[in-house]
Amino acid sequence: MSIFARAPRSAITFQARSDAGIWRVTRDGCAFAAYWSEGDARRGACLGARRDEATGRAVRVITPSGTLCHNEPQFGR
Repeated sequence: MSIFARAPRSAITFQARSDAGIWRVTRDGCAFAAYWSEGDARRGACLGARRDEATGRAVRVITPSGTLCHNEPQFGR
């Protein structure tokens, strides 16, 4: 084993949920962003997930309807 070997990075979880009419997105349980619509919250979570995925981290996006495939072309526009 190399002295330069790194420990595996843990996965990052983005979660979008409605709270009193405001859609809140969290990153690993911490506030990330707030939106007025579910679609905007989903896009925001997907953009954040893509940004973190570009650094080599494993990422997942969870919405009320289940896990979201954040690499779909319709998200992030």
